Amino acid sequence: TAGLPSRISTSALAVAPSQPSIVYLGGYNHGSGGGVWRSEDGGRSWTFAADGLGAPIVDDLAIDPTNERILYAATWDGVYRSENGGEHWTLTSDGLEARRAFSVAADPRGGSRVYAGTNGGGVYVGERAQDWRNSPDLEGAGISQVIVDPHDGRVAYAKVIFDRLFKTTDGGLTWHSIWTGIEITEELVSATIDPRQPGRLLAGASDGLYVTQDRGEHWRRVSV
Repeated sequence: TAGLPSRISTSALAVAPSQPSIVYLGGYNHGSGGGVWRSEDGGRSWTFAADGLGAPIVDDLAIDPTNERILYAATWDGVYRSENGGEHWTLTSDGLEARRAFSVAADPRGGSRVYAGTNGGGVYVGERAQDWRNSPDLEGAGISQVIVDPHDGRVAYAKVIFDRLFKTTDGGLTWHSIWTGIEITEELVSATIDPRQPGRLLAGASDGLYVTQDRGEHWRRVSV
């Protein structure tokens, strides 16, 4: 694809909801670091969008639902923010304690809350990705994925590496485990929320697929 390095490994994609032809790609170019690339034609051609970002490995990308020019990038250096569609980036890791960020998620309802999953620091929450704070409930945990409820930005789920899901209902102040019905020996690999039924979550595990209908309080394994 025009504009992309031939040896790129893609780790993150984000599509502008109102303009699906605008796509952002985060990844790693073997031999010369990582970064963010932007396409305005649905992925046929790309430009490197890394002014102020440099070339860190980018693990996740999120778009602000109230202003699609605002982007967040979870990188090995922390969390970066762009206010102009990736043309320029600023490191916004004050309070993150120089932690690598694995995941980043913005409030889908347009609030200012942004969640960042980190390597060994649990989940941090910041207003517009600033003044980050974390909860002692997940201190020391590596968070590979954060999912925010599409109808309530105070409700979010955190996927702990080599473990299962935790949930917050107060915007990240406190977290509790939600894996009743999942065998304790199994690891959850990824999870997602059904956008039409926010009480319904799906989780892929090392032994198959699990589903919950009550926001994670009870799970059952399904055949696929």
